[in-house]
Amino acid sequence: MRSPRQWAGWLEDVITPLWSRVGGGCHPNRDTEAAIRAAGFTVTDIDRFGFSFSPFVPKTLHIAGTAVQS
Repeated sequence: MRSPRQWAGWLEDVITPLWSRVGGGCHPNRDTEAAIRAAGFTVTDIDRFGFSFSPFVPKTLHIAGTAVQS
């Protein structure tokens, strides 16, 4: 999920080419909510939260929610 902070979004753009290769296709700069809406879904519930898989790695923005086909 792309960060709403400009500097963090820039950093995500910089690391995405390498990150997607070693991270199994993960794109940290992808606007997931926009992609869901563009695919023809309506987001009915959404929760944004920071998550890190390790205490030594900074938290990154994640979303969880519900979408229905429009």
